[in-house]
Amino acid sequence: MLAKLAMWAAVAAALVTAPAGAAADDHNGVELEKLGTDLSAAAWECAAGYSCYYDRTEGRDWLWNAPGCGWYNLEVNVPRLDNRISSIRNRGSGLVEVWRWENGRGWVKKGWVPVGYQGSFYGDLENDIDAVDVRC
Repeated sequence: MLAKLAMWAAVAAALVTAPAGAAADDHNGVELEKLGTDLSAAAWECAAGYSCYYDRTEGRDWLWNAPGCGWYNLEVNVPRLDNRISSIRNRGSGLVEVWRWENGRGWVKKGWVPVGYQGSFYGDLENDIDAVDVRC
C-alpha cells in the first residue's frame, strides 16, 4: 500500500514539475492525465529507442513512431496525424514536448512526456495535438 502511494506521489510531482532547465510556467503538464510507468494494459507496444503515438487512450491503436529527435508538425506528416493523437509512450532518449496550434496565439506547449513514461490525453486535448518536439 505504501509503495502504491509513493508511486502516485511521484506521478503527481511529475505532472506539476517542469523538466530540468525549463521555466515552471513554460507549460502546465496537467493535460497528460495518466502519466506513469505502469504497463499493465495489453497496449503500449513501442520499440526501445522510439517515442510512439496512439490514436486512442491507454496506448491503443498505434499510429506512428517518431523517427528520431526533432520538431514534427503533424499536419504535414503523410498521412496527417494532427488531431489524432490521444496517448504517447516515450522509450526514446529525450523528453517529448506536446504542442497545439491556437489561432491568435500560435504554438502553445501543452505538456511533456519524460523518457520511460507514457500517458493519455483527455478532455479538450484528446485527438487535438498538432506537433511534438522530441528532444535529445
